[in-house]
Amino acid sequence: NLSGLVGMTERDVIIANDENRSNNASVTDDFGKQGNNGWFYQYGYYRNPFFAVNIEKYIDGEKYYTKDGVEIKKDFIMPSTKGKSANVKWKVAQDGAIDIYADYTKLKNEDANPLWPDGTVVTLMHNNAILKSEFFAPHTTKEVTKDLSVFGVEVKKGDCITLVVDGIDNTAYDGGLYT
Repeated sequence: NLSGLVGMTERDVIIANDENRSNNASVTDDFGKQGNNGWFYQYGYYRNPFFAVNIEKYIDGEKYYTKDGVEIKKDFIMPSTKGKSANVKWKVAQDGAIDIYADYTKLKNEDANPLWPDGTVVTLMHNNAILKSEFFAPHTTKEVTKDLSVFGVEVKKGDCITLVVDGIDNTAYDGGLYT
């Protein structure tokens, strides 16, 4: 059984200087407090970006984390067990078209039993619509990088763009680097 998610979401956080924000944002440059330049660091069940809550545990400037294994840094992301995805969400500042530059590098599977891991699915979403999705097999000998960039996405102020990292059932070595 899945326990219910409890906590704040992007709807509960006031974004500082909301009227002054533009559609230019970088998770690397803006990493920090929930809502900073529209960024949110969440965990949820599977690949539903709106069935997710903000991660409450934060080490200033370093990472967001949960006790059961979700970890999000400005360049590293790790899902957790039992279907808990790690989500990096950005709330759109203005109506218009945006270009999303995103990639994910799946780290090597260093598990002692390489038959046990089941891979990772990384999905880029606009609200509930899938923009791009990639499956990463649990390679034991190499890292794999895939481009999830999408250009010319029509958005409205308040829409959400979410990078969802889902470890499927087993999350052994499902973490990776993202930009």
